[in-house]
Amino acid sequence: DRQAAAEALMAEWGESLPLTLDEVLATPFLLFGTASEIAEQLRERSERLGIETWTTFLGRPIDPSLDDLRAVVDALDR
Repeated sequence: DRQAAAEALMAEWGESLPLTLDEVLATPFLLFGTASEIAEQLRERSERLGIETWTTFLGRPIDPSLDDLRAVVDALDR
């Protein structure tokens, strides 16, 4: 649930994340959803913003696992 995940992040980060829910869901710096939803977000943002390289962080509780990333890469291949 993309909206619930974004709301949880906003609650966790509090005022240090001065964005509305719509802004959090639209920012190219945060991705929420299933592997297929995230793959679609990457495609759309790459096309709209010209982003060709993406970076992720691993190790923090909110970061994806390697299995999560593999699922996104597999979804991008479809």
